[in-house]
Amino acid sequence: MGNSNPFGSARSTKIWLSGVSALALGVVQGVIAPANAQNADQSGSAPVEQVVVTGSRVVSDSSSSPTPLTVVSTDQLLQTDPNLPVDALAQLPSLDASTNRNSIGASTAAGPGSFLNLRGLGAQRTLVLLDGMRLVPETSTGEIDVSMIPSELLQRVDIVTGGASAAYGSDAVSGVVNFILNTDFTGLKGTASAGISEYGDMPTGKIGLAYGDSLMNDRLHILLSADYFGAGGIQGAQGRSYLSQGYDAIPNPAVTSANPASLSNPTLLMRSNTTLPYATYGGLIVGGPLNNTQFGPSGIPEAFQTGTLLSSTEQVGGDGANLSSFGNYTVPVQEGGIFGRVAYDITPDVHAFGQFLVSTNGGKYIETYPYQDGSTAFTIFSNNAFLPSSISTQMLADNVSSFKLGRVDTDWPPIETFSGYRAYDFTGGLNGKIGGWDWDVNYEQGISDGWVNIENNINVARVYQAADAVYNSSGQIVCQDAANGCVPLNLFGVGAASPQALQWVSGTLWSRQELGQQVASANIKGEPFSLWAGPVSIATGIEYREEKGDQIVDPISDSPVVTTGILGVPASKRSISASGWVDDKQSQAAQGQVRRL
Repeated sequence: MGNSNPFGSARSTKIWLSGVSALALGVVQGVIAPANAQNADQSGSAPVEQVVVTGSRVVSDSSSSPTPLTVVSTDQLLQTDPNLPVDALAQLPSLDASTNRNSIGASTAAGPGSFLNLRGLGAQRTLVLLDGMRLVPETSTGEIDVSMIPSELLQRVDIVTGGASAAYGSDAVSGVVNFILNTDFTGLKGTASAGISEYGDMPTGKIGLAYGDSLMNDRLHILLSADYFGAGGIQGAQGRSYLSQGYDAIPNPAVTSANPASLSNPTLLMRSNTTLPYATYGGLIVGGPLNNTQFGPSGIPEAFQTGTLLSSTEQVGGDGANLSSFGNYTVPVQEGGIFGRVAYDITPDVHAFGQFLVSTNGGKYIETYPYQDGSTAFTIFSNNAFLPSSISTQMLADNVSSFKLGRVDTDWPPIETFSGYRAYDFTGGLNGKIGGWDWDVNYEQGISDGWVNIENNINVARVYQAADAVYNSSGQIVCQDAANGCVPLNLFGVGAASPQALQWVSGTLWSRQELGQQVASANIKGEPFSLWAGPVSIATGIEYREEKGDQIVDPISDSPVVTTGILGVPASKRSISASGWVDDKQSQAAQGQVRRL
């Protein structure tokens, strides 16, 4: 990678991490002889029944492993998920916190893909290996997208859920998931599948092909495989009547701590047509003498109708906005990869190999529409030029200088996110036997390029600056603070904002990152002698790993929010110093990814 910026001259953030670790671990498996335990009792010490050293790289089967080990074959995975074996892993109890292409959406910094999370400690604490070797990460926090694993050649998956960090480092605190390929495969095989839901949406398609052959009297073995998976996803409530009905679990108002008898009732109720009591599509006045006045078509003020089962956050029915029918239900993605491997037997006891893995993953997400409510609601002043005259008159009569306006902006373009990556991983090495010892020397180098584009995102300073619209001395409607060519924004009624104003307050948040990794390792293991409890297994090795990262972001994200001279900016927005964008969920995700570098 080097010191040069591969993306141009924009500001970037870089990181270099490197280290050398050595390990020498042994384990004695078996039960100490009863005679020895008796001697221990006579000496006054507690009897020793079993000696176990966890975190070992000693290779053993799952029934005698010194660490908790689960072995899952490909056949078992395919019985659970016939299309994508790696998705079946998420159904194991130890991996039920994992995310896949459908569940992750655009809600995290990881982006599209499948990320394993052992014991709920985070994907960045779950080490993913391919045949015992590291892969280049796809995110700045080190997560590996396991959809890049060549599924056509997958033989089994070994999962270590305890003691792995002693052998592999802090990125294996929760454990290790090791994907084992069938590197001896010969022949040609392929799979293909396609489907669509009964509603005519969410099309999916998968195709995979693998080829293996042995040459030169079986001394040379070659492998090739290719995988592709695509899913159309479900965006919004298209064609799904139950999705558009706005179902949600809302608090049961009948359950209160003041009435102990009510605690036996359900605390949550599943209801349709759930809405917000503090925001509408055309704007709702919240608090003060004008409370529950909403702005209907053409900005005409009218009474807001509250619903039933009213709480501070939700209600059933009424005139409030319904957010449940927006966003993604399943994520549209496309992912694919190519894997190749060449192995050669130099001698009967010395073997060489080289392999490459190229993968790509990308998705498009439709997020919720922009909204301003609660702590982010607009502050509308009595001199706002777009205010209906009846509201201005009432404010003057009640001596009200301003009010809060809650709004869900469905007449604005929805926030759309495009994200993905490309990864290139190359590995080579030697392995063999010397007497009763197994040894190996390996080198891995990989690069991944990732990107995030969030379109129609809202600029923090500009949206509140444009909302404060007034008349100038010539009777024209302008921004109170006219800096930067501000275009006044009409917030009263659906469709009231002009295209010019919407274009001025919105834009595209983007980030680009390049991650690089180099790993060199040498290991040796064997069983040099036996004791009364059985053979003593010893493994030792040394590893050097270097990681590099280079990431740039759009100029607005890389600048602090400047609200000097802008009235009505919420306190929660004035305190932002790292990003110029409204912190919706996806914006937070992208900013978190950028800043963690």
